[in-house]
Formats: sequence, C-alpha cells, structure tokens
Amino acid sequence: DYVITLYSGSKYYALSHAGNNITVVQINVSNGEITSEITEDLLWTYSNNKMSYVSNGTTYYMYCYTNSWWGGWWGSSGTSLQLSTTNSSTVTFSSNKVKVGSYYLKYSSGSVKLNSSATTAYIFTAN
Repeated sequence: DYVITLYSGSKYYALSHAGNNITVVQINVSNGEITSEITEDLLWTYSNNKMSYVSNGTTYYMYCYTNSWWGGWWGSSGTSLQLSTTNSSTVTFSSNKVKVGSYYLKYSSGSVKLNSSATTAYIFTAN
C-alpha cells in the first residue's frame, strides 16, 4: 500500500479517500518519513498501473475525467481527479511526480487538482 502526498506552501497533504470522495489531510513528514498517524483512508493500492482502494466491498479507481466540451468552451483543460468503479486511468510515478492519465497531481486552494506541468507529489510506501 502507498500514501500519496502533495507538497504545497511548506506543508504536506496526504491524498485521502472518504467513501467515494477524494479529500486531503495535512500530515507531518520528517527526514523522508511520515510522522503523522497513517489511517486506512490514506492508503492506496497500486497494481497494473492503477491506483485504487476498496470500501465496503466496492473497488474505487483513480480516474482523470476530461470534459472536452467545457474545456473547449472556456479554453481550459476541463479535467478533474475523480473516483470511479467502472473507469480507471493509468497512474505513473517517478522522480516524485505522480501522473494520472496525462496530468500531474497538484494541491492548490484547498483541493487536489490536475495540472499539465509537473508538480511535486511524493509517494510513500506504508510499512
């Protein structure tokens, strides 16, 4: 299992799942290790290039949703990080960059966003 953290404003935030929602929780990291309590809602499973977790017997996958109509209308990406029981996006990580589909994870203004340029997201292995 893994914990995904996002670094922003000199603070670390862990990607959390509450039921079928993605949220963030501020955590403490010292000397490359998480010193905050690791709860079940912070753990993600990585298998076959997919990030997921199981809640009440249902598997939820990390999914990059793209609304091309909205993006085309406003000239923005129109993407969001979501959870899905039927769709999944390829998740890759290297050099502290987590990529969901074609976008990188970023923490901004109190929530997780997808960004086309690389941002710092750390992957920790839960022992």
